[in-house]
Amino acid sequence: MKRLSLSSLLLLCLCFLPGAALAQSVAGSLVGQVTDPSGAAVSNAKVSVRNVGTNQTVEGTTTKDGIYNVQNLQPADYDITIAAPGFSTANIAHVHLLVSASVRNDVKLTLGSTESKVEVSASPNAITTDDSTIGAVLEGTAIARLPLNGRTIDRALVFVAGNTNDNPDNPQISGGLHWNGAMYNVDGVPVNDISNGAAAYSYDSNLTTLPSTEIIQEIKVVSSVAKAEFEGGSAISITTKSGSNRFHGEVYYFNRNRAGAARDYFAYAGTVVKPGLNRNEFGGYVSGPIWKDRTFFLFAVDNLIQRNGKPNFFTVPTDAERAGNFSGTTKQLWNASTGTIIPGNQITNIDPRAAALLAYIPHANIASSGTSASGGPTNNLLQTVNNKYNDYKYTGKIDHNLNRLNALTAGGYYAYGNPYFSRNGTPAQYGNYQNAGYITIEGMLRDVSVFSPRMLNEIHYSYFSHRNIRLGQNASFDPTTLFPGLYGPFRIGGLPTINMTNYTSVGDTGGAGHNPETTQSVADNFTLVRGRHTLKFGASVNFNNVIIKSGTTSSSLGTFGFTGRFTASAPGTPTSDPTYNATGDAFADFLLGNPNSTVRATPQIAINQTYQNYQFFGQDDWAVTPRLTLNVGLRYEVQTTPNEKNGDFSNFDFSTGKLVIRSSGGQISKDANATVLALYPGTYTTSEANGWGTSVVLTDKTNYGPRVGFAYRLTADAKTVLRGGYGMFYGLIPPGIGPIRISQLNFPFLLTQSYTSTSAYAPTLTLANPFPGTGTVAANPTIYASQRDSKQARIQQWNLTLEQALPASAGFRLSYVGNKTTHAPYYVFDMNYPKVQRPLTSLQAGRPYQPWASILTNLTEGYAFTNQMQAELTKRTGNGLYLQASYTWNSGLDDVPISGTTQNPYNLGGDKGNSDGTHKNNFFLQATYDLPFQRHGFGERVVNGWSLASLTQLRSGTPFSPSFTIPSTTTNASGGVALGTSTVGWYATRPNKVVGKDPYALHSQHGRYFDASAFVAPDNFTFGNAGRNSLIGPPEVGFDLSVEKKTTVYEGVQFLLRLDAFNALNHPNFGTPSANISNTSTAGLITSTNSNQPNRSLQLGGKLVF
Repeated sequence: MKRLSLSSLLLLCLCFLPGAALAQSVAGSLVGQVTDPSGAAVSNAKVSVRNVGTNQTVEGTTTKDGIYNVQNLQPADYDITIAAPGFSTANIAHVHLLVSASVRNDVKLTLGSTESKVEVSASPNAITTDDSTIGAVLEGTAIARLPLNGRTIDRALVFVAGNTNDNPDNPQISGGLHWNGAMYNVDGVPVNDISNGAAAYSYDSNLTTLPSTEIIQEIKVVSSVAKAEFEGGSAISITTKSGSNRFHGEVYYFNRNRAGAARDYFAYAGTVVKPGLNRNEFGGYVSGPIWKDRTFFLFAVDNLIQRNGKPNFFTVPTDAERAGNFSGTTKQLWNASTGTIIPGNQITNIDPRAAALLAYIPHANIASSGTSASGGPTNNLLQTVNNKYNDYKYTGKIDHNLNRLNALTAGGYYAYGNPYFSRNGTPAQYGNYQNAGYITIEGMLRDVSVFSPRMLNEIHYSYFSHRNIRLGQNASFDPTTLFPGLYGPFRIGGLPTINMTNYTSVGDTGGAGHNPETTQSVADNFTLVRGRHTLKFGASVNFNNVIIKSGTTSSSLGTFGFTGRFTASAPGTPTSDPTYNATGDAFADFLLGNPNSTVRATPQIAINQTYQNYQFFGQDDWAVTPRLTLNVGLRYEVQTTPNEKNGDFSNFDFSTGKLVIRSSGGQISKDANATVLALYPGTYTTSEANGWGTSVVLTDKTNYGPRVGFAYRLTADAKTVLRGGYGMFYGLIPPGIGPIRISQLNFPFLLTQSYTSTSAYAPTLTLANPFPGTGTVAANPTIYASQRDSKQARIQQWNLTLEQALPASAGFRLSYVGNKTTHAPYYVFDMNYPKVQRPLTSLQAGRPYQPWASILTNLTEGYAFTNQMQAELTKRTGNGLYLQASYTWNSGLDDVPISGTTQNPYNLGGDKGNSDGTHKNNFFLQATYDLPFQRHGFGERVVNGWSLASLTQLRSGTPFSPSFTIPSTTTNASGGVALGTSTVGWYATRPNKVVGKDPYALHSQHGRYFDASAFVAPDNFTFGNAGRNSLIGPPEVGFDLSVEKKTTVYEGVQFLLRLDAFNALNHPNFGTPSANISNTSTAGLITSTNSNQPNRSLQLGGKLVF
């Protein structure tokens, strides 16, 4: 039989399934070569691999080259037995197989009978010997013991070599993209927030949507040149524990509260109360056999109950003012409706709508700290508004061996973060999210069939649903009962927004309720071991659905502005008159029902988008010689453009200057607002009339990803390895950042109308009639657009590694890692700035595409380049010590801000600078150590069983850009523009550098961090030459420590008492200084600490382990 070439493999792959976003396998392999005492290969030797926990055995034979290659093994401990006639049987005990790993154990047989047995030591698995992949494996035993702040895996991912930022749900590992760079899967199930291109997360508490740390078997992070079965710039595979022939389990409880928390560095004792905190996490798991050697289970529960907040001051009306009595104010109030003063400052005719809303405004609870400009109170309400997080997670898993050649796995996961009260900086009565939670559901079914020792197939179905919940307070309040002119009805109600000068605003956020994002995946992987080739190919399809229900915004609930103008004195009143009042009182205007301005808007339309990911791959791992392995693969991906149920899409054609509304059969969506269309005649067309057919965005079908690598074992014992590789990878296009903006948020699907009182004095707007007529709409609205031929980001990766196995199961790795990204996305790139900075009557007058203001575009023309040097020392768990230490030197340059736009939209290269949020120097250390104290007899329960665990990080600061404020008129005659000229039309954001001036000359973290005089405003109507992200912020130092005491209750049962100290040394890590050089009083000053390294906090916990 001829060898199966890669080309024929791929042809077979393409015929296999119409498939994509492959369910990435977490299985690994055991490989090696069997030789006789002379070093000659031993063929047809019988190889038996037994899972120590489940007793499941896989058998095979060596090839003519003496090679054995046992594929598709789940992460676990294995015993390997090798037997051949004329040789003693070799036993290799407890080979630890990590996630997606290939562990090599070469065996030299000794002469003898097969009845005699020889114990062979397992090779250390601290280095990678057979492929070019760079990554890290975080063992479950270490994860459970390390002091992870938040007890979620995102904290552990920060400490992976190559990680250069602190984004919890989407870390930028080894130069991956800011968005959709890291792809997560749990037991092979994709668990990504497909709308936003990151891991599925919970509002304000990061990755609590993922399984609890206690049931994690291992986490593998593949950060450079992954094999062809993996997608994304980085792949994060999470494997949960499975049952075995013995029962195991844990019950645990952890608590953190305010008593164990230190004050923030800038919060001085006696002046600021420590923020409230009470965090309780408790749960457990149990696993074991249902049917010995055949069926096993795991069930886990994890609960988090957390309350945290901080005190805030607000300004509310006094009780007397609520009743209309303003006699305590220092100024005489007038009634603009009558043009006379209000006798005694007593309002007797309170508007009934104002009275109804007044019931939601809290009462003052402390004395006023002063007098406002209008003569009213200030800071007379003190409230601590707490976030209230209730998380409940349930995990179930069953593994069943149908027979020796067929195994099934079924699993399910349910995470319920509901309700999730999230404060929004407003009083407790309104404005917050009464529910900002989530519901995450996942399920999977996997079947592995072994057709022969060298041929197997894995078919996989998974379901993943992540529902974001956004529900504002007072959702049952229907504002149309007070203001029937609003565009109701509303699915979700809320208080209208009431803005009052010198008072805390009133209002709710509305929301959209439950917004499900669903992915169903079908995948098939086929593996064939043929001689020295391990061939693997597969295909899959993801069916994705993003639903956002009709959303209620603050504008659709109604916005009312009160300034005090209608209780100010009448025009012409002399300033010497005792009744003269220039400001009036905004709350008095509110009680009288006289707003200065109002706004109403239609609710956001509901959208239902579907799209698919199709992916195919072929991979050949070729053992060219006993020392050289080549890895060759090819992957093809397609992400289809979304379809919306009602065709709700519009885009902008920059070649014609017209907005293009998606049409089918000449008809546009029924959700297009007819009023909006009538207000902007001649500015739009339909997609069919524009020659675009029914698609306003095209599908990128050019995503071929070759992968090639090698691993050369420089020494016969495979303890020194030289590895390297190259690969092409693609980022996905998150619909929540691109396609949804050109749908739900775009013209012509929203109508916003504004009203302003037109009289010089007497009110023309009232709460009784706040929306007279049609009002005004923006003459120049902001719209969204997407590059029609958008490309998925193309990430080229390459690396070269020298790796050395060390004694005591340790290993050292030194790697060069490079990345180049093209077609990186700008998600809000404004394509409608004036092309030349020059004096203008208005910025709008210089915009090239009229009548539009900003055209915020998803543009895929960005560039990024990363070079890294990584050095890593790994010591797997053993002899009481686990250690993983790494240093990464990172040089990352790009022209793509994470958010916002460039300084000069017509010169993208002008924004080439240090990548946002990244650190140049990164040292990480994670370690656990069992203290070697042993005593027998008296005192052993006190002395024995102590251990330490720590997480340490030392990082240089993150980059930031100096900025300046453009004055309203020019302050000099530079740039050929006269002094005193209006600066409208000048939109530069960065200053010039002063030649020879060191911005770090001051460099005091307690004073001026940088010297603002090292920069100066550029010449009029020119761009500054200070580079983007040219300044580097303060460094980060983190040291988290855990002390644990293990006590044996009785045989097989242990109790663990543990104290965690996060930022144990309470080392202050400072935030980014004020970067605006125009504000001389604050430029260069640091006024806050870094939220990534908060002040010290203690956590006490206990576990019962059996």
